[in-house]
Amino acid sequence: MKLQRIYLAGACKQMGMKDRAWMIDYLQQKRMMTLESFWYKGGMTRSFEKYDNFKVFLDSGAYSWDQFITKQGKEITEAKEMEYLEQYIAFIKEYEDRLYNYANLDFVGNPVKSLKMLKHMEASGIHPIPVFHYHPDLGDPEIKKYHFGFFKEMLQEYDYIALGGGVSGFLNSKNYMERFGDEAFQLISDVGKNNKVHGFGITSVALMFRYPWFSVDSTTWLQIAAYGKVLIPKYDFTQQVLRYDIPPNPIGVSWLSKMDPHAVTHWTLSLKEEEKPIFLEYLEKIGIDVDLLEKSYSERARANVIYFESVLKKIKEKNTPVIRTDTSFF
Repeated sequence: MKLQRIYLAGACKQMGMKDRAWMIDYLQQKRMMTLESFWYKGGMTRSFEKYDNFKVFLDSGAYSWDQFITKQGKEITEAKEMEYLEQYIAFIKEYEDRLYNYANLDFVGNPVKSLKMLKHMEASGIHPIPVFHYHPDLGDPEIKKYHFGFFKEMLQEYDYIALGGGVSGFLNSKNYMERFGDEAFQLISDVGKNNKVHGFGITSVALMFRYPWFSVDSTTWLQIAAYGKVLIPKYDFTQQVLRYDIPPNPIGVSWLSKMDPHAVTHWTLSLKEEEKPIFLEYLEKIGIDVDLLEKSYSERARANVIYFESVLKKIKEKNTPVIRTDTSFF
């Protein structure tokens, strides 16, 4: 299976309504999709009311909720968990026709609790995508056997599953591939159901190419734009081609950053002389005005949408991703 969808995540959190109007129309035109978190349901609800064609892949927001409670120094009780779950279920039922898919309310490192939430949601008449998370202690053989036992049962029962952990950084590291990704996808292959797999928080192009995902999501398109930068494919001077299968160059195009005014190195200063005409030619090819990039957050986001659109196209053209075949679990 090859990657079919890249969900561009976070628009309802980071974009104002004016920018969101552009985003919805443009993503529809490009046939790209968006993922949003239930934790930021206010902006999502307003978008549903204003735009008839706005649909999302809905994440439970469990990670953001947990971080919020933890920062307040409070404890998440079972009663609070169930209250949050019922609110999540009610939202799904109200807006189900506006959702491409929706994820289970899951808890990192606690497959028993995640399974309980999944079964509760199913009993209420909805059918979320179950989520299996990377766990930092998977290096321990007993812990790995315990967690991957749940994962194997999940694969046997469900056709579409999700792998989590990207928001905490693990999914985008070499450590992820060596300790989790290769083995997870090998188990998927061993089960033999040809499960569809979604990757939460995948910002690494290397990982997009490495594994046979069905779908992934990333907020990189907006985060990079907020830092006054755009994603540009690296140029291979030997082959004289743009490379979409390796990490891109985030190029500073604005003297001002919404996130950090000291973080941007403008392309006129950072690029070598031989790189500048390649950069400008790429922008012209995709229909982007370099002067407008300097002033417009939305235009930078649009350039990043085009980049990910091209990544998706290249992955679809590529041969089947390579995963290890020498790993056995049980």
